[in-house]
Amino acid sequence: MPRYRSKYPNRMKDYRGFIDWLEIATPITEYLQLKRIPHFTSLQKAAARLDRMEHASRYYQTRLTYRGKERDIRRKHLKSTISADTKTLLIIAVRHRQGPASDHKDFHLVARSTHRLARPDVYVADKGYDAEPHHQLIQDELKALSIIPARNEDAPARRTKGKYRKEMKRGYDRKIHNRRVLVETVNSVVKRRFGECIYSRKVRTQNRELKLRYLAYNADRYVKLLLFISMRISTKHSRG
Repeated sequence: MPRYRSKYPNRMKDYRGFIDWLEIATPITEYLQLKRIPHFTSLQKAAARLDRMEHASRYYQTRLTYRGKERDIRRKHLKSTISADTKTLLIIAVRHRQGPASDHKDFHLVARSTHRLARPDVYVADKGYDAEPHHQLIQDELKALSIIPARNEDAPARRTKGKYRKEMKRGYDRKIHNRRVLVETVNSVVKRRFGECIYSRKVRTQNRELKLRYLAYNADRYVKLLLFISMRISTKHSRG
């Protein structure tokens, strides 16, 4: 549960404001299957307990030595792959997996979900997703433009495998590719607003916890976009 503090001017950032927002957020309460809206003090007490909670004992947090190599029992974590609209900063598709895991595993699932929901003209990703099958999926199947820079930029195009990877070596629109940074902005906002720690123990409940955070982020972002649009319309009418 995110820790909202009343010292902020925005009512959405304190417990009372969050409960006020939850009372009108009918889709959220239906998804959570809430029979009644909790009191704001319940959120305060729950947040205080979560801060003091420690799931693993100190014994299981220690590093063990096996054949001279150090290994950490708690090395597993939850890994998210998301796609976001760089114009509205709304999250379109999400895929969770228990890590450590490769960045490539969920690319096709997220790309196809994004195409089904938004049908963008351009897909932008960082070098971590550099692979010819990713380009083929976007350009040949989804009929869109893919901008995924190839690794080893110093290597010439003639020594790079793959038709689309060679094209990336010959050049691409860096202005469009730089908008990929906005996806990192979305991740940063989610962590700042709703916390960067997962408190659930089971993978299934961890996935639900993350989905709810992304859902809350999208709801908050959507309301802000509506307010921005309504302010622009009212300003135009007043000037007219």
